[in-house]
Amino acid sequence: MYTKQALRELGVAPAGVTEAQKRQFEEQGFFTVERILTASDLEAMRAESLAGSAAQSPAVRKSAAAARSRLPTRVVRHSP
Repeated sequence: MYTKQALRELGVAPAGVTEAQKRQFEEQGFFTVERILTASDLEAMRAESLAGSAAQSPAVRKSAAAARSRLPTRVVRHSP
């Protein structure tokens, strides 16, 4: 998926991307878009991650659990 398509699917209009974000993307290959995922989006992603890790080896499951425990827990709602 291309960047423009991904942003469009997330509801981010090109005019909503700041010059600083564009510069960061050019320099580092990524930029942060805040207030995109809802609490239910994050919960669905966590559930999917848990289901995927359950099919992995015990060492992979332990590593995935440790990584999830470091995920930020603050959720900011996206306003359409």
